[in-house]
Amino acid sequence: MPGTLPGSGVVAHVRGLGCGRRTRYSTDLSDPEGEILRPLVLAVKPGGRPAQHTRREILNAPAYWLRAGCAWRLLPHALPPWQTAHHSWRRWQKEAVGERMPTALRERERVQPGRDPTPRAAHGGQPHRPGQ
Repeated sequence: MPGTLPGSGVVAHVRGLGCGRRTRYSTDLSDPEGEILRPLVLAVKPGGRPAQHTRREILNAPAYWLRAGCAWRLLPHALPPWQTAHHSWRRWQKEAVGERMPTALRERERVQPGRDPTPRAAHGGQPHRPGQ
């Protein structure tokens, strides 16, 4: 898997001109999750500057932000800059990519055990009332 040093739990991370390494956060995407989300992540716009961060690392930043419940500016320095992560997140929300990401992950989790990838409510849309 590009971006991960095999068997080490250390992610290769390109920042600026140098190459650093960081320890994985518990919020980092797993390899299978990264593969599922890869087609949904918008590519770098053509004609612009070359990307300084992998799409996977840019996905890891909002994952950390969502789990930690912190302000964008409080993202760890090992992740891409908060401005980059926030800009990508806003762009994904505008393009409705942010809505498709959890759906893609949920469908994968349901298909593995042989369940229907798109669950339907069994109770006909009526709320469950205990004792009735």
